Amino acid sequence: MKEKALSTLLEWQKDLVNVSFDDITDLMSNQIRLFPFSTAIIHKGAIIERVRYNEPGKPFFTKEADISYIRDPDTIKQCLINFGRCNKPFTPCFYGSIESFEIPQPRATALSEARAFYTNIENESYEGDTFTVGRWITNRDFVCAEIIFAQKAILENSYVSRSYRDRLKELVVYPDKTFNLNLTKFYSEEFAKMIQRGDEFNYKISAAVSELVFYVSGVAGIIFPSVATDCRGLNIALKPSAVDNFLEFKGAYTVTTHGKGKYFLVNPFQDVISWDKGNVNFKYQDSKHRISSEEIRKRVDKFRE
Repeated sequence: MKEKALSTLLEWQKDLVNVSFDDITDLMSNQIRLFPFSTAIIHKGAIIERVRYNEPGKPFFTKEADISYIRDPDTIKQCLINFGRCNKPFTPCFYGSIESFEIPQPRATALSEARAFYTNIENESYEGDTFTVGRWITNRDFVCAEIIFAQKAILENSYVSRSYRDRLKELVVYPDKTFNLNLTKFYSEEFAKMIQRGDEFNYKISAAVSELVFYVSGVAGIIFPSVATDCRGLNIALKPSAVDNFLEFKGAYTVTTHGKGKYFLVNPFQDVISWDKGNVNFKYQDSKHRISSEEIRKRVDKFRE
């Protein structure tokens, strides 16, 4: 039965726009059932950064709630209408980035993801786009699932490669090892797909996997490779309850990005220098490290040579 169900899922994957999410989750949870994912501990003191796009002409964000997962019911109804890599519509999820060996600054991974989603990176102007970077620190250890069997990620990411080798040794001693290996690889490749804006229906399988991991296994989050960095960076998706229980807000700042394609310059713009109790009423100040327009043009032109 499991083999037949996986074959059905492979067929559905070719035309997800015409397959219902409920059918996918029903097949995965009731016919395939077992998904032997690996886990990792996010230790106390780890830095997680998350990026929000600042729409031109709109005020900057003023509180932590603006840059964390969406809480307001009306905003959820209006904005969370599509599938995400780790969430179904109308289901808030906190997407952030953590350090990897290849990209030790979480903000670099988070900015790559945000640029790829919100901007036309092939036509970015010298003026650039503005993003707010929020920073959180973990206040205790907690457990996350790892999605680490995508081939590109194994080749490009040292953390993934090492975890893959360790987990493969464990996976091969499971009953039905061939089936479980094929299943785990398939799910991992779904997390590693490059999906264009407007084609969010292609997230249905990874969103369904996330539903099972989050709400059946009960882990706090999911670690997976960053597609926008060619899998060299690491992303983390957290349930809202995990954010509330395990993360402490440490600050925010705004930057502008300038470049073309995957190569870009980050220019500090304004820093949040203080905030009130409850992490509200952000007070901004121009960054002392802002680069001049002339210097931006010089550096960006080198990207284009």
